[in-house]
Amino acid sequence: MIRRISFPAWTVPVILLIVVVAAYGLFATQQGIHWDDWVLVWIPAFLGKQGLIQYFAVRRPIWGYFFVVTTSLIGTNLLGWQIFAITWQWLASVALWWALRLAWPRNSRAVLFMTLFIVLYPGFTQHSIAIFYGHFFLIFTFFFLSLALMLLGQRQPKYYWPALIGGVLFSAINLFSLEYYFGIELLRPLLLWMVVSNITPDKKTQIKHILLAYLPYAFVLGCFALWRLFGFHSQMYQVQLFGVSGAGIVQSLMSLFVEILRAIWASSVQAWWGVFHIPPMNEMGFTLSIIYILLSLISFAGLMFYVSGSQYSEIENQQRTEIKTIRHWLILGGCALLTAGIPFYLVGLQVRPIFPADRLTQPFAFGTALILVSLLELIPSNSWRVGISALFVALAIGLQIQFGFSYRQDWKLQKTYFWQLSWRAPAIKPGTAILSDNTIFTYTDDDALTLPLNWIYWPIGKSGSLPYAQKFFSVNTGSAVSLTPASPVVMSKDSYDFQGSTDAVLVAQFNPPSCLHILNPVYDSDLPLAPASGENYRTLSALAFPMLGRKDAIALPLSKPELIEASANPPASLPDVFGSEPIHNWCYYYEKADLARQGGDWSRVASLGDKAFAIPYYPDDQSEYLPFIEAYARTKRWDDAQKLTFSTADAMPILKPALCALWQRVDTDSSLSDQEHGIINKLERRLNYCPLH
Repeated sequence: MIRRISFPAWTVPVILLIVVVAAYGLFATQQGIHWDDWVLVWIPAFLGKQGLIQYFAVRRPIWGYFFVVTTSLIGTNLLGWQIFAITWQWLASVALWWALRLAWPRNSRAVLFMTLFIVLYPGFTQHSIAIFYGHFFLIFTFFFLSLALMLLGQRQPKYYWPALIGGVLFSAINLFSLEYYFGIELLRPLLLWMVVSNITPDKKTQIKHILLAYLPYAFVLGCFALWRLFGFHSQMYQVQLFGVSGAGIVQSLMSLFVEILRAIWASSVQAWWGVFHIPPMNEMGFTLSIIYILLSLISFAGLMFYVSGSQYSEIENQQRTEIKTIRHWLILGGCALLTAGIPFYLVGLQVRPIFPADRLTQPFAFGTALILVSLLELIPSNSWRVGISALFVALAIGLQIQFGFSYRQDWKLQKTYFWQLSWRAPAIKPGTAILSDNTIFTYTDDDALTLPLNWIYWPIGKSGSLPYAQKFFSVNTGSAVSLTPASPVVMSKDSYDFQGSTDAVLVAQFNPPSCLHILNPVYDSDLPLAPASGENYRTLSALAFPMLGRKDAIALPLSKPELIEASANPPASLPDVFGSEPIHNWCYYYEKADLARQGGDWSRVASLGDKAFAIPYYPDDQSEYLPFIEAYARTKRWDDAQKLTFSTADAMPILKPALCALWQRVDTDSSLSDQEHGIINKLERRLNYCPLH
């Protein structure tokens, strides 16, 4: 007879580690820096520990000291930060599982799925922002340990005092460091009641027991509330409760009620509906798609096998979960959904399932997991309960892999942008702002990108007053940057600032697979104008269609390429976080040619074209032929210039106006002979369309 495999309870942390690594570790060696993580690597490197303490002093002062320690140990090691984040995600999950198991020891399977649903919660997409959110999970670990120790003291009285001391201490660390789980902290008495009611049947004894057990935690909570209201005042978030005040109190309360409903919907139904999102197989590629499918299937099958072989599964399979227990889960889950958003409602933040607001959905994971497990436990068939639960876990793992892939792609774009910028601009005059559209970087804003820009062009700076800024502009919705001459360009953060003007800006257009284009009013004004529809613009950009973005076209007259200095000793170099310099592909030769064109060095432009075409490299964006056509023409390589002109015009007729403008510029050269002017006139007639200049 074959012996049945049995998995004891101590194997659960191993399963949780496997799940966390599968969901969040696939791209660990390929992830980079996004959003606030740029601040958290730049400040220690340039402003030191004191700069980091000052940065957090206006946000979460106690939490900042954790960053002082960790940044000193890990520095700018990107893989180290990914390991750090994954480790704390795992430790938080183990602490959570321990707390839930102490709450409901006879429901080990349901507790396992509750834990997995919280660990893999699909409403929160930002796990790849490893520095910032690794510290989130560090603090969450303290909160879950606090719950576990509180319940341990109730289940095993011999550990009551050490568990009480540890539980209160960890609760204080959680509350005073990070307020995200404040709303869940309020439910501690309810959780105590659910446990104590099963230990002590007498109602009066229950109440007395709960009050005594909760009193130390209530004291910590009260101290935190007093400190937050009257002691520490955050400069980032001020209590406003959606504007509740005076005559508008009824309207404000209605707005608050609507926001609570939206938050609950977004963080529960909308979040979990996301697990059915079809992965972008065409973007992921064949190999990665196969890995994704295999991981999803293995996760489903492996979890089914593990649950069926767990030590308590046979007992649980023989009897349904008590209705009383399910009712407790529904009550606690429903209350958790109602209270989870309190820290955000108080300061007027909206909980939405989109970046970056989806970070606010994280505390809702607790309530949604309890309710989801409660609903699944109502299914009569045990095999269906386990199967559907395992399916949700597998789909959630797959969705987190999709998020990780999206962040990896965003990091690749950042690296591409800054490498191409360093090729195009060996040095930039201080006081320059780079203006660009904001549609390409999904997980990083212009405030954050300003820091690597200065890291590259001002690596010796040890001040928060920065000489360079990256600014996104928005024409239709209003912008902090007025696209008129001599207008101020200001960036003011509590750790760094920039003071400039539109008289010193570069306008950058970056739409891969096209190369980075530093726009020049002389050369780019005749490019085709992009469609008004943003969706059509993005579609054509993905196809490398040559065009000038509508926002870029408005800003084009401001662009001053002469702010770029062709010679620099040493030239700009990227910090180690960007890795080694990529292979010199087409865009390298284009950027260097565009730099030479800026200085009128047509021989160098032609030489760079010869090298690129000989490899052979060719552009995805046909407009990138223009510098080389003009260089061949100005160096009087007429055959090469004509062949490249007509091949470009045939492949992309919409570029004919730009080609005509190019040849008309060449035609103004006073050194040309009558015969050469005739060649140009003949070529212009063949193009069949030339704007007047």
